[in-house]
Amino acid sequence: MDNQKSFSKEALPISFNKTVNIEKPTLVMKARNAWEMIFKEGFRAFLYKIRRLLYYKGRALLRRIFNSQAGEKLREEAYKYYLAERKLPKLSVIVTVLGQHELSKLCLSKLVSSSIGKMEIVVMDGGGDFVIEKGDLPDKPINIKVVTDKGGYPNFKFWMENTTGDILLFIHNDIMIEENGFDVLLRYIFEKDNRLGMVGFVGSDEMAENGSRLWGTTSNFLGKTYSYKDESWTGTPASLHGQRYDGLTQCVVIDGCVMALRRSAWENLKEPNYPPLLYYHYDRIMSCRMLEAGYTLASIGTACDHLNNMTGGNEKKWHDNVRVICQKNNIPGIKDETGEINWDISLHAEAKRLFILEWRDEKHFIPRKI
Repeated sequence: MDNQKSFSKEALPISFNKTVNIEKPTLVMKARNAWEMIFKEGFRAFLYKIRRLLYYKGRALLRRIFNSQAGEKLREEAYKYYLAERKLPKLSVIVTVLGQHELSKLCLSKLVSSSIGKMEIVVMDGGGDFVIEKGDLPDKPINIKVVTDKGGYPNFKFWMENTTGDILLFIHNDIMIEENGFDVLLRYIFEKDNRLGMVGFVGSDEMAENGSRLWGTTSNFLGKTYSYKDESWTGTPASLHGQRYDGLTQCVVIDGCVMALRRSAWENLKEPNYPPLLYYHYDRIMSCRMLEAGYTLASIGTACDHLNNMTGGNEKKWHDNVRVICQKNNIPGIKDETGEINWDISLHAEAKRLFILEWRDEKHFIPRKI
């Protein structure tokens, strides 16, 4: 015990006889602390967004400087390849129609007038009453047929069974293609790269944790206004989606408004075992499946327009169909800004939940960046 140091109260730096008053935080102090925390976190998030924005703006600028003619070079190569009568994969185009027949006919008219090669067009009619009459489309030698499909969501197996092409191009009925010879360019891209599984007109090089596209989105949307039989629609410009880019760029997720996939790649994918409701996230699903199987994805800067919110979301038949799907699967209804239940939003929310559960939480596979 002699070697142990003994401590007395006098040896301590703080006197036990002195009372220390601790100031209680007032409402003003609490508010100030909360504001400082919010400001710091908000400023940090703001700087992060600015840094990310500058990064992608810089990448877009470098693309324009060093690869400014990428799109034109590809078109020239593809057209020379086509004129030399070299073999190109056969193209089938699938157009979904959910009401809005005049808009659909305008879409088909643009599609036919912008093509220069032979192709097959299959109209997937979700309402069962779509008719193409003589004079609706440009006078070109095309093979077109209308097939009734009341599934309520994209069915890749159904598409394969009703088409014959090596490449399947799926487009919404509100896509206006403005690029002459787009079909030859698309076929050429797949011919030159046998590991290319899927191509879209809108794509992103990064996917968020919830499966949405992130900063690196590219497209070549024009933002034009279109008229047909006393009706008019305006497209969304590329800036609304991200960066405008006329060329071919690698991506990890493709927007479902326009997506082309290789038939042999689809056939090599394992048969999916997820619920049909997941097909509401079909573009994210196919992007993940293609990448999992070792294929690459790309976005091509095709001059076109997407007349946003002009598809089935505005059609009563579509909403009635979606309501039945939700009620059959016990999916709760979600109210929109009008205070009414929007079954379209409800089904999308459920599909998103299932998608995240399937790929992020169970498979641990949602590609974040390339």
